[in-house]
Amino acid sequence: MKRVVASVLSLPLSLGSTRATTIDVPGDYALIQDAIIATSDGDTVLVAPGTYFESEISLLGRGIVMMGTDPDDQAVVQSTVIDAQTMGIVLRADQGEGAATRIEGLTLTRGRGTGGGVYCEGTSPTIDRCLILRNSSTGQTWNYCGGIYCVGGAPSVLRSYLVENSADWGGAIRISDGSTAKVSDCAFIGNSVRFDGAGIDVFEAEPSIEGCVFLDNSSGYGGAIYWAKSPNGTIRNSVFAGNSANWGGAIYISVSNPTIQNCLFRGNNANWGGAVHVFSGSPEINYCTMNENSARDAGGAIYAWGTGSNVAVTGSILWNDTPREIRVRLGNHVSCTYSDIQRGRSGEGNIDADPLFTEYLEWTQVLAPGSPCIDAGPLGEQDGIPWPGYYPNGPAADMGAYGGEGAAAWLLAR
Repeated sequence: MKRVVASVLSLPLSLGSTRATTIDVPGDYALIQDAIIATSDGDTVLVAPGTYFESEISLLGRGIVMMGTDPDDQAVVQSTVIDAQTMGIVLRADQGEGAATRIEGLTLTRGRGTGGGVYCEGTSPTIDRCLILRNSSTGQTWNYCGGIYCVGGAPSVLRSYLVENSADWGGAIRISDGSTAKVSDCAFIGNSVRFDGAGIDVFEAEPSIEGCVFLDNSSGYGGAIYWAKSPNGTIRNSVFAGNSANWGGAIYISVSNPTIQNCLFRGNNANWGGAVHVFSGSPEINYCTMNENSARDAGGAIYAWGTGSNVAVTGSILWNDTPREIRVRLGNHVSCTYSDIQRGRSGEGNIDADPLFTEYLEWTQVLAPGSPCIDAGPLGEQDGIPWPGYYPNGPAADMGAYGGEGAAAWLLAR
């Protein structure tokens, strides 16, 4: 028996398994596609700084990591470039890739086609700390998505920059066909489309969007986000600034019921619905701040029209939006409770008082000491954050983007 045990213990640990390998580009292979072909699950393709002129790179369903040499260094990310030269899309993840397939620390640029930067169909890869730059979808019958197209599956896009991508629908990201994609801690800057969702276009899907910044994006419907025929999903702890559209400067909602929580909307503009435009849906807007948004015709903050829109606003601040904070067309309804709304609005706990906005470190639209919105949120709810002793703020929920339990997710994380 002892001999048997000793024999087993003496077997090599690698028996029955394959040791993960790191393949260097350009050291081992000049082309990234050739390096991927040489991989097995668990391997890493390590791409050195430089510009690689390749397109239609397939990840081949492999559970691999394809990464730059230092994803945490923005200078390295920006200098590690896969340039498709508008000859096709940059990357394909459409052969069953799962969460073990990771793309990290790379710049993907000048892809052209449906999902110009990355095309994911029925797959769930992770895209982390990447720069998705100036990709486009043009010259086709349906010009869907310049940046990352998520058709079904559950891909994750994390800690990435999506900049100046363009299409007809979905400039930076399009999420459709039942996808439960996660988009977290990303920045969407200067993306544009002719029609829907310059930042993110959601259609018949249920994504979660959290901790993102949407800046200076422009479209026809939903300057930052277009959300249609998607019953659920969440938008949390995000900032919308300087976005523009004809309808819904920041967000356009159609036949959908997303939850929008702890978000800041500032300086967005549209013809109708400077911050949010709702066409037939029942979204919840909780603990949000809408300030200095504008509409040419109606609804500086929120515009509800169509048939049967039923918008619930709770614990929020709507202040100094023009021409008026809320416009509701006949047959629609916007209910507000425990909110500070300029010029007033009926509803339990509502007030009409200057919120006394100030700035603190990188935070804007913070409530200054003495603000009437401090501790004035929904009864029984708390902020969930230990305010410093020098800031007079009790445990009860504040109104606005930094109030309620959800505020801790972004205040304590930064």
